[in-house]
Amino acid sequence: MQTEIGTEISLKDIFQLIRKNLIGIVIFMECVIIVVSLFTFLFMEDQFTSSVVFSVVTKSEENPDAAISSGALSANLQLVNDYKIIVNSRTVKEAAAARLGLEDLKGYSISVNSEGTSSRGINITVTGPSAYMVANIANNLYLEFKEQVYRLLKVENVAVIDSAIVPESPSAPGREKIILLGAIVGVVLAIAFVIVRDILDTTVKTAEDVEKQLGLAVLAQIPKVEEENSTSDKKNKRGVKAE
Repeated sequence: MQTEIGTEISLKDIFQLIRKNLIGIVIFMECVIIVVSLFTFLFMEDQFTSSVVFSVVTKSEENPDAAISSGALSANLQLVNDYKIIVNSRTVKEAAAARLGLEDLKGYSISVNSEGTSSRGINITVTGPSAYMVANIANNLYLEFKEQVYRLLKVENVAVIDSAIVPESPSAPGREKIILLGAIVGVVLAIAFVIVRDILDTTVKTAEDVEKQLGLAVLAQIPKVEEENSTSDKKNKRGVKAE
């Protein structure tokens, strides 16, 4: 009679497997944490971020009590886009690099952002491998922007709100988060391996396995006799005969 070996596993069985293999799961998780930690510290470079915040006041904004029309808002939005283009232009970047004695700004990412549709409160954010350089690059980009915006748009009312400062700690990579994620992935992989191994293991180890997998009742069990005990009993018997 052919019987099919079931592969179903209950939640209770999963918890029993985890408890049975808890030491192995913990060891695997610790190995993953060590590997991920070494990778993040050896192969992932620190990145620092610094920003300079400044305001640009156009002629239409010089009178704060005046009502701002929809046309003025559209003009301000266009000016903000123009400011972003100017900051990211090759002319401004090359001039800022020359101020710092650099050939270019490769390796540093530059972003320009503003709040809402107003041209006020624009910030230049620089991210790169050197904490000292990101602050200097941001400040020099602002200085070059101030000169170019006057030359191109005749805007004079450009004032810095917050100068870029040297960051005390890196902004990336988030090593703590990466290591924590690695630990979680390690635990999940270890548990998945234990469950899959148990499902694929079709050997019968206990009477309960016989009843569960084969659907047959166990009539009797033969106890396992240890070989060492059997050998020692034979030696004892021989010793008695010799006497």
